[in-house]
Amino acid sequence: MAMNKLFTLLMTLLVASCVSGPVTHVEELCLTAGGNRVFGEFYHPEGKAPLVVISHGFNGSHESAKPYAKALSEMGYAVYCFDFPGGSTYSLSEGKTTEMSIFKEKSDLISIVNALWERADVIPGKVTLIGESQGGMVSALVAAELGEKVERLFLIYPAFCIKDDWVELYPSVEEMPDEVDFWGVRLGRAYRDGLDSMDVYGTISQYHGPVVIYHGDKDPVVNISYSERAAEAYPSAKLVVYEGEGHGFSPEVTAKTVESIVDNIKSKVPNYMIDEKILNELRGRDVVLFVATEGEVDESASPFPVVISGYGKMRMYAALVRWYESLEEGRHPIVLNIGSAGSAKYPIGEVINVGSFINGGDAFVHDRIEAPREGASVYSGDFFMSAKTFSPEEVKRLSSDYDLFDMEAYAVAYFCSSYGVPYYCFKAVSDNLDGSVKDWENILGDIKATFSQLLARLK
Repeated sequence: MAMNKLFTLLMTLLVASCVSGPVTHVEELCLTAGGNRVFGEFYHPEGKAPLVVISHGFNGSHESAKPYAKALSEMGYAVYCFDFPGGSTYSLSEGKTTEMSIFKEKSDLISIVNALWERADVIPGKVTLIGESQGGMVSALVAAELGEKVERLFLIYPAFCIKDDWVELYPSVEEMPDEVDFWGVRLGRAYRDGLDSMDVYGTISQYHGPVVIYHGDKDPVVNISYSERAAEAYPSAKLVVYEGEGHGFSPEVTAKTVESIVDNIKSKVPNYMIDEKILNELRGRDVVLFVATEGEVDESASPFPVVISGYGKMRMYAALVRWYESLEEGRHPIVLNIGSAGSAKYPIGEVINVGSFINGGDAFVHDRIEAPREGASVYSGDFFMSAKTFSPEEVKRLSSDYDLFDMEAYAVAYFCSSYGVPYYCFKAVSDNLDGSVKDWENILGDIKATFSQLLARLK
């Protein structure tokens, strides 16, 4: 009997070890920011992992981040939660509260992220930011500065009210005493300095990645109207409102927020970036490159012959017909379409493999064509897609349904699928559909360089 019980126990432990998530290690990790020692806890699985950094609120600490850190590290993320230098009366980091400000914390957070990217167990160059209250405001400022390096932004009752509150309290920096006691924390003029010239929503909306904001409708510290305005300002944001919740969620709603963040990360945009598997399918093959404009490709550096079609589906289709009619008998090349595309989902500069082609006009019969391989969706319209050519509502609706926007790709898929020609389509993200592109020639120059590097890998 004892042996049977032992066998059952061992089998239970074995099964548990097989179905559990990544093994997470938790260690104290001290970094340096602004000349101060920063205390933090680092949750990390085995091997190299994507990074999440969590910022606490005013007079808070890393302790409030632990439920989020535990859940995300179990998903395979490296998570750092820390005490801002001078961020509270019981901070384990160095620094004086009288030197604290949102601008100093912004600088400190950037230093922390950069230091973590240098670790061998962290995937560099990308980070997900989570911020609570003042830490939410700071995280939003950092996301605006780091741009596409921030994969996702989660804001928990973010304190976008700081400027309004402190300008009302002290209309000028000179009217604020050298030091004041605020909620039991000694603050200096540094906290008020710099707020007058700050455009809160104009600044934070420079971040174009996905944002989720969590706020209680009974928050007595930060009125929910601040988050409502932020959700409208961001190009891609969702506001989650908790009825009856204040500033600092109940344990039940905290658990719900943790679950929501986990679900949002799980449902992130699929990774359709170009990998070696796709490139291997093209290496050593007879390939012909189709591009809308010479500004998107360096013909002299291309390992394949290049056909320039001109902008638009009709021009691309006509170029394909002329090329096909001139083909030598017995030759069966692959068509590779490359070019620029707008996207509200993928960061500028990424090259994406396309697998689904949508006709945005009525120039062809089919509405949607699926390639033989999986990839992102591209909506080929008759106009350049941006907030300047379409209404904000239309841009938001279309960008929620489709991944990329161009003016030629559908014609390639339509022609090639009709005539049995194998085809691939790679699109480099040129803009985030917000009308912010001011120097198109420079954008095309960057895209040309990006594709030159990619094509060099196919030689």
